[in-house]
Amino acid sequence: ETHKHSPFFSFSSLLKSFIEDIFILLSPFFFFFLCQMPKQIIYSDKYFDDQFEYRHVHLPSEVAENLDPKKRLSEDEWRALGVVQSRGWVHYDIHRPEPHILLFRRPLAESPNPPEGAIIGASAEQMQKLQLMQQ
Repeated sequence: ETHKHSPFFSFSSLLKSFIEDIFILLSPFFFFFLCQMPKQIIYSDKYFDDQFEYRHVHLPSEVAENLDPKKRLSEDEWRALGVVQSRGWVHYDIHRPEPHILLFRRPLAESPNPPEGAIIGASAEQMQKLQLMQQ
């Protein structure tokens, strides 16, 4: 009995009650704040073929919903959407099933870090010849 009436017990129950009240009062504001936070733009890893370096960019759906899927965006336009990339990237297509995914590419010659073994400026025919010679 004496422990239930100790000052520590009273303080902890008051503190718990206070925290619960604050949570109940502020939870609508936290919910509103979380809903208003901008969604994140997600960048894929880079991938390559014999001519280009590629990557795709996932836009938040609320950003992409106003885009015309048939229009290729200029660098100024995709930067205005919040996409941040080094120079040389060109928006060349969208992923048809998911129009919020923008497809970008740039020539390997403009890549600051081409993949190891890449032959810059080689055509597909030149690449085939080189591969045959290496066998």
